[in-house]
Amino acid sequence: MIEAPAPVPKALAIAYTDLNGSNTFDSDAELIAELVDTNFDDTPNAGDTVVMGRYPTQLLPGASMEQWNHSGHIVTSVDHASPTQLHVVTAAGKHQWWSSPSSEGYLEVDGVQGSLIMDLFTSDPPNMDTIDVNLGSPGEPAADAYAESPVLGDQPFIDVDLEYSTP
Repeated sequence: MIEAPAPVPKALAIAYTDLNGSNTFDSDAELIAELVDTNFDDTPNAGDTVVMGRYPTQLLPGASMEQWNHSGHIVTSVDHASPTQLHVVTAAGKHQWWSSPSSEGYLEVDGVQGSLIMDLFTSDPPNMDTIDVNLGSPGEPAADAYAESPVLGDQPFIDVDLEYSTP
């Protein structure tokens, strides 16, 4: 008897570097961080997994990427889930993804250290695209990284997709 393949969990939230400008997480994109629907219910909740990839070190297209040293975190609770924002809690700290008409980004904090990767689309102050990755944040980055620039519009160093049912 042939068994059906096991279902593949989907990403409920994903932050990635869009290397080809497609605004799609595809084979040419580089994962920054994603929330994987480990329990297959299409809703962010306890037991889902935050999977870490690599983070950009500069705002330039094709810039170098560094590895997060902590590959995954189990979600213990969800602080907020809406069509534009998702905030989850793990033993290591909080992880946030957002995508709105004015900005998109990924933030992780543990109460002491945090890392932020954010693209602002508008000219409203403060209008700085930012990479501020710090040693000691929940993803345990390999090295600090800092860059900022007032470039307007959607930039490829980070894109965020949110696809889930709200709890």
